[in-house]
Amino acid sequence: MVKKRIILILLLISLIFQVVVYATDIEESGNTTTETDSETTENVIGENTEKEPENEIEKEEPKQEEPFTNNSSTTVPETTSRPSYESQNNSNSSNKTKSENANLKSLVLEGTDLAPEFKATTLEYTAIVGLDVENIKVTAEAEDSEATVTVKGNKDLEEGENTITIIVEAEAGNTKTYTVKVTKTLNEEAMNTRLKSLIVQGFNIYPSFQNNIYNYNLNINEEISQLEISAETENEKATFVIEGNENLEEGDNLIKIIVTAEDGVTTNEYKINVFINSNVVKAQVESKLPALILLAVLGVTAIILTGMLIKKIKR
Repeated sequence: MVKKRIILILLLISLIFQVVVYATDIEESGNTTTETDSETTENVIGENTEKEPENEIEKEEPKQEEPFTNNSSTTVPETTSRPSYESQNNSNSSNKTKSENANLKSLVLEGTDLAPEFKATTLEYTAIVGLDVENIKVTAEAEDSEATVTVKGNKDLEEGENTITIIVEAEAGNTKTYTVKVTKTLNEEAMNTRLKSLIVQGFNIYPSFQNNIYNYNLNINEEISQLEISAETENEKATFVIEGNENLEEGDNLIKIIVTAEDGVTTNEYKINVFINSNVVKAQVESKLPALILLAVLGVTAIILTGMLIKKIKR
């Protein structure tokens, strides 16, 4: 009888071990799914440029020409009903729809940073240069290779505010104007609105922080109402405030770090787009619950049988 009980206890211990392994596998599977979802979200956010559908070129059916007759003795070259290659090209170019894309692909001012960081849909920017800067090189590239770009106002800069315009004319003739207000000043540092560091405790923002990148993303797979954010300005006399970090909700949240320069006038914003998805954690807990209940029952049963076996041996 004692041997049978010992065998039974060993079987229960083996079963408990298998349940523990099963619960561990579920947890690892949940973690893998979470990492995959995070990478997928990052890749989706990272894609900002929309592709325009290519216009299908309608081909003209070749027209059969009337035979040419001439009573003169001059030899007339033979004509075929097939249009020449040159004719096809002319036909295709005439039927092609002209692009209306007047967006810039990139915009860079030599020796200074744009604020906010460049985005094709953002049309107004600011920049700061020293008094020694007379001309500033502007590098602008259009999204459409057929569009033309014209830069004005980047030469003979004067002290104070200067306006540089970048005009993009699409192939179809429509235009879009980007504006950069460049302040030429003796004390650049007094207008410095850049952060030296930006940290969210317990989480990693992406892309990694750089002082000239103003938009970040953060995915959180747990319930949380507030983040612990620490920031430091490049200019010690600059100040900053954090907005939108209270009462975070499920889904999308926007947190702003607004920096005010030493001059008390110039401002700039850093943004953290926070996406909270606590359902992932709930699903993991629910998937492990049956295994945990079974583990608890088997554990109690094993303890009772062990106690009974000890009493039997003492007798």
